[in-house]
This record gives sequence, C-alpha cells and structure tokens, in this order.
Amino acid sequence: MSGRREYYNFNLMSKTEAEEIAAKISVRSPIKVPHNATTKIEQKAAGYAQIKYTWVKDGVKYESRWHTRTLGAPANQTNSWVVTRKIQGSRTQKAGDTEYLLSNGQWVSESKWNNALKLRKQGKETRDSRDILDRGHIKDVE
Repeated sequence: MSGRREYYNFNLMSKTEAEEIAAKISVRSPIKVPHNATTKIEQKAAGYAQIKYTWVKDGVKYESRWHTRTLGAPANQTNSWVVTRKIQGSRTQKAGDTEYLLSNGQWVSESKWNNALKLRKQGKETRDSRDILDRGHIKDVE
C-alpha cells in the first residue's frame, strides 16, 4: 500500500471545510476514533498540516495525530499517523508513561521514541531507531 500525499493548508479554508476534511480523515486512523473525540485542526508554523483526535477510554488517554510530511522527514515519508496512549492517574492507579503505537501493533515507550527522534536529528540513526520512527509514522492509506 502506498501512502497518501494530500496537502491541505487549513489557514486558506473555512472552519466548516476544515472540519469536513477532519471528519473524512478520522476514519483512516490506525485505531478507531470515537465520535466524541476532541478534534484540533492546525496549520503548523513549520509548514505542515496536522489534525489531533483525543479521547479517554477505560482510564487511558488516546491521541491519534494525522499530519502531512514534516520538514526534515525522510523523502519517502507520506502523510502519516502517530498514535499515543497514556494511563490516567487516579487514587488507585499511578499515571503511566506515554507509549507510541507501531504499525505492527506493538507499543513503544516515549523514552525510546524520543531517543530515536534525537538520533535522527543528530544524523546518528541506528537500524533500530529508524525502525521505531518508520513504524511509528503509520502511512495514511485508504
């Protein structure tokens, strides 16, 4: 499956148009975005479009974030999804670390994710760190 390369500039459209696009894109998320999810539509200063869908289910906060290719991303990167989850703290349960979903269905810790990002930015990627980022930026496909 090849990834999508649609490009949107949310600054150049009405709020209604942007919301319609966000609703269409949400069904392509790697995990189901519930109808009651909060949606945040952004045109980032770095030049890419981003839509965040957030919700809490069974004490876990989820974020499914769609974005167009970012500056500095590998040339073959298409529009992609980054999905995170975090256990919410309570009196009986300690809040856990954020985890990132990989395309194989596994979750990786935020510390491993951030280390992989750091290595990429420094030009010191390893096979493992590249694999984490490649699989954690899940291609947007129909």
